[in-house]
Amino acid sequence: MADKQTKASPEDVDSPPTQEEVMRWVREKGNPFELAIGREFRGNGWETRHGYYYEDPIEKKPRELDILAWKMARRTVSPDTVDTPAIGFTLAVQCKRSETNPWIVFSSDSTESHSLSVVNELPGTMGPQLIRWLGQEGKGDRLQKFGSVHYGRRYGHGITQYRRSKNVVDPAYNALVSAANAASAVAATQESVGGQVGSTLDAIVRIVLPVVVFGGTLYELYLADAGHEVLHEVAWLKVMTPDPLRPGSVVRVTVITPAALPTFLQQVDSDLNTLEMELFPSLKRLIDRDREKITREIAWRYRF
Repeated sequence: MADKQTKASPEDVDSPPTQEEVMRWVREKGNPFELAIGREFRGNGWETRHGYYYEDPIEKKPRELDILAWKMARRTVSPDTVDTPAIGFTLAVQCKRSETNPWIVFSSDSTESHSLSVVNELPGTMGPQLIRWLGQEGKGDRLQKFGSVHYGRRYGHGITQYRRSKNVVDPAYNALVSAANAASAVAATQESVGGQVGSTLDAIVRIVLPVVVFGGTLYELYLADAGHEVLHEVAWLKVMTPDPLRPGSVVRVTVITPAALPTFLQQVDSDLNTLEMELFPSLKRLIDRDREKITREIAWRYRF
């Protein structure tokens, strides 16, 4: 009896793939989606770097972040630092796309009782420390308007992908954790002596926010006041996940769809303007008061 001939798989075929096949494969991997999101950031005045590598704070291995985006205020602390930014935001962005499998966020009513509680759930230490100081100066009411960090009425405490493959890490949860780990690593790098991601990132106050941009349908599931489940589509929300560098603490991750990204970036711009307006006039006095500590930790290259 003759042996059965097995059909060759596409990988066994010697002929190279067509351009259409290559493009289909690239789209399935999500690279064009990531490039489009980077362009959206730049179109809104942000500087970006695709494929930024950082050291995973848990496993101590190099990891790749899809997009690092930053925007800085241009006011300076002293005449010696003309055109050097003093206050800014950095966004650690992971991009994921799924047209057939939506993501579901599980939410509960927010019990956020004080505006300054937001700083305890920002990656890093120095930026939140200075914002906390801003509240102690009697300006904490301004933080109530920080839409880029507040939960709102509800907060997300869990996330999953619909119909995910068995024995595979949930893509939604993995993206959430990856963004949080990257943000914590970036914050730690920027706060180290001499550590900087780029020349325009050498700021005195750095607020790092983790972001996941999801190209698909995003749902929120919560309990209504009457006790029944409510599932509805949302454009973006905040989800908490453990902070990899501060045991017992959490980090707020923004999960957002591309359509809502311009509105979110406008909110971050507004928060940056608020920080600059409220914090900058007092920043020099703060640094004079704590000159030795600030100089050692974050302002090594400035001359006061």
